[in-house]
Amino acid sequence: KKWVAALKSYNEGKVHKTPAENDKEADIEFLRLLEEERKVEEEKDPSYKTIPRFFYKKPSNENSLYFRVRQEARTRFLQNKTAEVLDKEDLERLWFLLKENVSLPEDGTERINYDQFVYVSSMLPPK
Repeated sequence: KKWVAALKSYNEGKVHKTPAENDKEADIEFLRLLEEERKVEEEKDPSYKTIPRFFYKKPSNENSLYFRVRQEARTRFLQNKTAEVLDKEDLERLWFLLKENVSLPEDGTERINYDQFVYVSSMLPPK
């Protein structure tokens, strides 16, 4: 329990930021790093100041800013898509609710009307 007290005392003086503030801070830092990289390129070849660059070769090293940003964007994209997917319990609950609220038409097929659809969607957790 000592580590809890140590962690609390460490965090007392810290300012707690919202996720939006963290994202804004990350964006500002990213733009600063991009500007820094652009200045380094301009120092290598002065023509970069006047001629715009249309082609960027794929970076060879994994420590470049481009690679890290691309990797982070891919990771966030996959996390967002994973969060949208229903897990097994949610799928089973959905199937159960659909089967329970089926309206039988005259031809014997299982269908659901709009009112039952709205009811089923209200019974499921939002995703």
